[in-house]
Amino acid sequence: MLPTRGLASILIAYTSWGLLPVYWKLLGRVSSLEILGHRILWSFVLALVIYSCTKNHQYPLRLLFKRKPLLSLIGTSCLLACNWLLYVWSVNNGHVIDSSLGYFINPLLAVLLGVVVLKEKMHPLQWLSVAVAAIGVLYMTLALRQFPWIALGLAVSFGIYTLLRKISQAPALEALTMEMGILALPSLGLILFLQAQGETAFFFSQPATLLLIGSGLVTLAPLLLFISGARQINLTTAGLLQYLSPTLNFLLGVFVYREDFPVAQQRGFLFIWLALLIFSADQVRRSLRHKKQPLHTAQEKQRLL
Repeated sequence: MLPTRGLASILIAYTSWGLLPVYWKLLGRVSSLEILGHRILWSFVLALVIYSCTKNHQYPLRLLFKRKPLLSLIGTSCLLACNWLLYVWSVNNGHVIDSSLGYFINPLLAVLLGVVVLKEKMHPLQWLSVAVAAIGVLYMTLALRQFPWIALGLAVSFGIYTLLRKISQAPALEALTMEMGILALPSLGLILFLQAQGETAFFFSQPATLLLIGSGLVTLAPLLLFISGARQINLTTAGLLQYLSPTLNFLLGVFVYREDFPVAQQRGFLFIWLALLIFSADQVRRSLRHKKQPLHTAQEKQRLL
């Protein structure tokens, strides 16, 4: 029986991420660099307020004296900034479908990175799912004569970001606050530079100003809901629900924004979806088998008694 509150939190988080292109489209006339700068800056302000209410205030101070964790956070900060910039740019330049492909691929890439970097073991069906996805990407590249750099850029940047965060095992909110803090000063410098060049919408357009300030809230609110919900439901359920976000992105791109979706790309997506179906089925199968194991052990012990 799934905890209702945890499931609701996860669903709201993934739905919010899935509908995020709608928010960025409202800022379509604002440059992607300005959106990135404000998203980081206001996320940092909001994260700082939330973090000040927690009790773990010594965490940032400890990191300042530890070279490895600090370098890791600098690396994850840069990866997150690149991922956010590419995502906003792709949405506001008519590539919502391509961006959705990146987040469909991401779970498979995460497993592959775990094998390469962490020496984790992959099951045969996981290898099959990665191979099918690779065929899909290769097919789209050859058929469209265009490398899917947006999708792979998003998948790789977020995949490596997730890997580094997993290795560091840093608390989610504390680490994100530190990441935003590392990027805050460069972001402020970027905003002031754009303002000096007369290339900013902030202060000059009231709707854009409010939306840019609100970018911190639409960034942190789903993340906090996800962190809260993930603690209450099992990882298999959370893993399956993660496809809700790219699915909503994809549906927005096809049916709302009417982006071009040629036959070759459709066939490539079918390969990716087949790969995810195999991957998800294997996850569910192994999760069910793992749940049955303790029960079987208990029955064996009862028989022995």
